[in-house]
Amino acid sequence: LHDIKTEIKTFLPYKVIELETAEADDIIATLVRKQQRMVGPNHEKKVLILSGDKDFIQLHKYNNVHQYSPIVKKHITGHNPDTYIRTHILKGDTSDGVPNVLSGDNTFVEGLRQRPLGKKKIEIWLESMDSMPDETKRNYQRNEKLINLDKIPQELEEQILSEIDEAPHGDRSKLLNYFIDNRLKELTESIGDF
Repeated sequence: LHDIKTEIKTFLPYKVIELETAEADDIIATLVRKQQRMVGPNHEKKVLILSGDKDFIQLHKYNNVHQYSPIVKKHITGHNPDTYIRTHILKGDTSDGVPNVLSGDNTFVEGLRQRPLGKKKIEIWLESMDSMPDETKRNYQRNEKLINLDKIPQELEEQILSEIDEAPHGDRSKLLNYFIDNRLKELTESIGDF
């Protein structure tokens, strides 16, 4: 992976952003929001998120943000970003170690089973959180901090923006020789797209 990052930094006209304190989700969300601030909400410039990670559906709320999954070779579309993020917060995210709102903070650490969260409760709480017990509301707030990409701590976002501004990008003039040296025929033929 280190070699690939070095090659991208050296030969491709892209920036490589890497922070020990940030996940890729945080960096991508910050980049999307920065783009939105730079060009305004009614811009024509498109942003493509190249990932199958459904966490990025919440960024579809921004104008001209699209997502493509290279694994399934499909665009990810058809979701209401607001409903998606609220449902995701309620359900939690086992792959990121975030339990559902009915389960305690220590659920995964202690290997406990999550309390079942049915569709009916999700529908009721999506409609209104008023009927949600206090502990469940607290767990919702816990999950929101961990899942909602609008909740990235400001100091982390500032670090990411600083890294973006300072990161160099590769020299475009080296592209052709890089593609030829590495026998990247298809990329050589479409070099004008870079």
